[in-house]
Amino acid sequence: MPLPIVQEISADGHHRGIDYLEVLELLSRHLAPASYLEVGTRRGESLVKFGCDAVSIDPHYIVNQNVIRERKRSFFFQMTSDSFFAEHDLALFFPRGIDIAFLDGMHRFEFLLRDFINTERYCHRNSVILMHDCLPHNQSMASRAHKDGDYSAGDVWKLIPILKKFRPDIKVFMFDSPPTGLVACTNLDPESKILARRFHHIVDEFLDASDSIETLLGLRSV
Repeated sequence: MPLPIVQEISADGHHRGIDYLEVLELLSRHLAPASYLEVGTRRGESLVKFGCDAVSIDPHYIVNQNVIRERKRSFFFQMTSDSFFAEHDLALFFPRGIDIAFLDGMHRFEFLLRDFINTERYCHRNSVILMHDCLPHNQSMASRAHKDGDYSAGDVWKLIPILKKFRPDIKVFMFDSPPTGLVACTNLDPESKILARRFHHIVDEFLDASDSIETLLGLRSV
C-alpha cells in the first residue's frame, strides 16, 4: 500500500506541506496498523494519532490528554529507550512485530541510530519506521549544540546519509512537513546486522562531519 503525500523539500529548504502530526494521523488511517511503537512521547501529541495497541517510551512524561483512546492494550515505560531495549523483549508485547514505529527521542544521531537498530529487530517486511526532526531547514537548527530560546533538531539528520551509505536496501521517503520534516523508512530487514556491527565505526565517521546538511541530505535530488 503506497504512502500518501510524499513530497520534495521546497527550493528554499523550508517545509510547506502539512504538519507532521497530521501526516501521522493520515498514515494511521491509511495503513491501519495493529501495533505501534513510540520513542519520545512527552505530551502525547503523536501517540494520540494512533488508536491501535501501543508501546510508549519516554523518560519524562508530561501527558496532558487522553492518549489511551480505544486501545485494548497500552504500555508505558518511563525510562530511556536504551534501558527499555536492554531490559525488555518487545516481541512479548507484539509477537507479530511492529507495524509502525515513530522515533522522536534524543536529538543526537547516535541515539537515534541505536533506536533504529533496536526497532528494526522487531519489524517485518511491511513495517514502517518514522523518524522526526531529520530534515531541519537551516544549519543552526541542525547543530548538536543547543542554544537557549532556539528550537534544535540536533544532528539526527545524519541518519539519512547513514542509511543511504550503509543500508541502501532501505527505502527512505521524505515528508515536506513542518517544522522539521518527517522521514519514513520501509523495506526493513529485521535480520540485518550491518548497522549494529558497524555502529562505532559509523559514529566515529559521522560525529564530526563537517559537510552541510544540504550536501549530506541531498535535499534537491530526493
